[in-house]
Amino acid sequence: MLDLFLQGGFLMYPILLGSMVGVAILIDKLIQYRKILRELDILPDDLLKKRATPSVFAPILEGLKITAMKRKCRSLAPSRSGGSKRD
Repeated sequence: MLDLFLQGGFLMYPILLGSMVGVAILIDKLIQYRKILRELDILPDDLLKKRATPSVFAPILEGLKITAMKRKCRSLAPSRSGGSKRD
């Protein structure tokens, strides 16, 4: 396998870097997902049941709404430098 990588030449290095970044993002998102489920006291097994009802997903949606509201409040808050924020 190393031989194939070396035969690929210079273009194999950006491909390797992109793959590593993709795996890092995937791991980060999985960790973030587990933290959200832990905060909402939802077991992952509850989400994987075949007969998952909307009530199972309600706490997740509520958590997402709260997160969105917090982000919106932060973006509307005046900057600490005293200047106005321009889009």
